[in-house]
Amino acid sequence: MYNSLSSTTTLTTTDNACNQRKINMLFNIPPVRLEKAESPYSKYTSQLLNMRRKVEILKYKKSSTQGNRLTSRQTQSLISRGNYRGNTIVCSNDYLIPVKTSRSNVPGPIIELVEDKNVPLYNYVKDTLSAAIEFTDPKYEWLLRLLYYIDCPASLTNITNIAMLLIKEPITSNFTTFTYITPVVYYLRGTDIPIDTSGVIVNVELNNMASKIYYGSNSILDNRSVVSVDNQTFQISLQPDASITESTYDYYAQLYAGYMTVSNIYLSTNPGFVYNIGLTYNASETVDYSNVSLASDETTTIINNSSFSLIANVDNYYYIDSPQNCQILTTTSSKDKNTNFDSIEDTDGKLINTSERDNVINYTVTVAHGTNNYDPSGNKFYIDSVVSPDISFVSGKVYNFYQSYYSNTGHLLLFSTTPNGTHDSGVQYTDNVTIYGTPGTFGSYTSITVTDETPNLYYYCAYHNGMGNGSSIYDSVVGPTGESGSTGTSGEAGTTGTTDESTDTSGPTGVTGVSEDTFIYPPYAGPPIIDAGISGSGEVKLIYPPFGGPPTF
Repeated sequence: MYNSLSSTTTLTTTDNACNQRKINMLFNIPPVRLEKAESPYSKYTSQLLNMRRKVEILKYKKSSTQGNRLTSRQTQSLISRGNYRGNTIVCSNDYLIPVKTSRSNVPGPIIELVEDKNVPLYNYVKDTLSAAIEFTDPKYEWLLRLLYYIDCPASLTNITNIAMLLIKEPITSNFTTFTYITPVVYYLRGTDIPIDTSGVIVNVELNNMASKIYYGSNSILDNRSVVSVDNQTFQISLQPDASITESTYDYYAQLYAGYMTVSNIYLSTNPGFVYNIGLTYNASETVDYSNVSLASDETTTIINNSSFSLIANVDNYYYIDSPQNCQILTTTSSKDKNTNFDSIEDTDGKLINTSERDNVINYTVTVAHGTNNYDPSGNKFYIDSVVSPDISFVSGKVYNFYQSYYSNTGHLLLFSTTPNGTHDSGVQYTDNVTIYGTPGTFGSYTSITVTDETPNLYYYCAYHNGMGNGSSIYDSVVGPTGESGSTGTSGEAGTTGTTDESTDTSGPTGVTGVSEDTFIYPPYAGPPIIDAGISGSGEVKLIYPPFGGPPTF
């Protein structure tokens, strides 16, 4: 699906119809599926339950409106014909007499049926769920599909599509007004900035913000929408790192700015219509160098080499890097990152692609000189400021290793099943591994989705020896604990035992421990395993396998 829309694009009616159909397919929601539960009557065999149900189905119903009972008129008719015996004795167990299926004209092999009333009637009533749980397909009048973490560069000519709205069910009103509220992040970056610009203040102001609503790729004419943001300015101070020896440097900064609100989205609500919600704006950049001695051409270079973007539809799992070679002067927003889309008329709808992202773990990767188990010196990977630590992977989680910092340039983080990867005759591990961007540039990271089939891995640099360490799979994601069931009835009290006059309460003597306890630290498997059943005395000794590192408490 395209993210950028042109304000001048027009399509034919046929093209629009095809685009509408294509976009509609993005909103597909699988129908509700009923997973048949196990029979609640576990003490009865399926054969008995089936027998009981067949008997009920094949019961011979006489012409009486009262089932097997005779009406008064039918009784009088039998009496007049002389074939009615009022003193007929009915045995209470007559229902247990076997009846052949041939009596009900059932084709196939003849079997005998017995109506055992002690067996419950299961799966008999038509159109009723036997599990007593009814699942219904919810009816939504509209569905909204977000494009998460969408980068919206400042531009008045290119329009960035940030969401798609489907009118699914008939809405009472032919026209409905919607409001769209989304958390946003401001992102300012610069390249090849002169090194003598420390202390220069860069100001950014957002202007001419507007929402463009499209049916297919054609802009609707009656667009009444209004766009506003909580914070319309972004300010930083350039602070190049003292370790930079080149004549130029790069910088970037991100700020959670709060909410962007698109209000008064007035749309025709015909079922099946799909709208694209686009964003356009420009950002004016100014440079304050009143406290710095700069040449005029350097200020021009700062403006020309800096660019601004707005990141829309972020959530609490969106990763915001620390600023590089600059200081953020604008205060970050404290609001929760929750997207809201609703209508003034209170019609029912849903954001269809929201998902729980509790399973995402983010790490910040930097490169600096240090010491690890591979090599006593040289460049090493630092994970969250720790030099080459062991990483404990959990099955079912996603791990993102962000390499936005400039120090990562030329140091791509990869995985292998052997220590030091390809540098020691190993091979790159690629299952469920995705590489985004280029190390040293903003937004670049290596992502791995860990499953039960993922082996113990080692992370390493694609181009340099001895920079990484090991990682291991140590657990699986456990779902939430369900509610406690009700307490069962107490059982009958047992009989009183005989009196034992013995006073010996000691158990058998345990195994004598060795002179020194040994904590075994398995390779990359987390903290040591301690056998509490054996006790001993003496000095505690920690045993580390190659590249294992000390346990973490």
